[in-house]
Amino acid sequence: MEELEKEIEIDRKSGKLTMVNYNMVMEKEKVDKLVTMQNSIQNYREYNHELKNCYSAGLLAIECAYNSLSTQIGEEKMAIEKKIFDEKIGYAKKLLCLGPEKFAMLGESKSVVDCGEIVDSQVDLFRDYLQGENISIKIIKDNKFYLRNASPHKLRVVISNLIKNAEEAFAGIEKPDKKILLLFDYHNGYNCLKIVDNGKGMSENEKEKIFLKNYSSKGDGRGIGMSIVKKYIEELGGKLEVQSAKEKYTEMCLKFPESICISKNCQRKD
Repeated sequence: MEELEKEIEIDRKSGKLTMVNYNMVMEKEKVDKLVTMQNSIQNYREYNHELKNCYSAGLLAIECAYNSLSTQIGEEKMAIEKKIFDEKIGYAKKLLCLGPEKFAMLGESKSVVDCGEIVDSQVDLFRDYLQGENISIKIIKDNKFYLRNASPHKLRVVISNLIKNAEEAFAGIEKPDKKILLLFDYHNGYNCLKIVDNGKGMSENEKEKIFLKNYSSKGDGRGIGMSIVKKYIEELGGKLEVQSAKEKYTEMCLKFPESICISKNCQRKD
């Protein structure tokens, strides 16, 4: 946090990124207020939320600044600047992924988890952004189910990561019908949640490597996210299956056995 404050002060003196820095300062002030509150589990969870907002604002500031400079002076003259920006972006992402994860887990007890409710909440977080990118997102609940003795936090992490991956599948693609579908289903003894996109898809080689730690088809070292997604799904008692065709689609299917589920409104396909 001290390093972040120093960078904000430096940018203030140079007159750069004034509006973004203002937003970052506002987010940091929220964090400071929460830190002074009673040291309870609930306050830690609120602290986690505001901490993510602060670091997310910083990450957005760096990326916006780079894009702005690239437009003004051209990619060829940005070699040194790009290296600096890449370092700052990497730093911001590490901050975003470290502390908050621990805070969110504090005091959380396992319980019966409404998968539909969690999917709704995560989709709501992405909806406005996706609309701005001309990507439609839809939920179909043919089979609503609950998970017994599960961690709601881990399920939220899984869903948000898979939605983000689906959104990134459209990077560099120009098409009029960009779609993400979340489908609740039942098949052969498993309650399923499928996250499907009609983006760039994956090759067989990419599918084989996708869950390896540190592997990323994007080439920027973010592959650890999918290894964590797989680990969390297994800890929830399920498994993850991937289907994909290059330049056509990708389907991530979360499968949970009946033994750990409570199913309602089920249109079964045995």
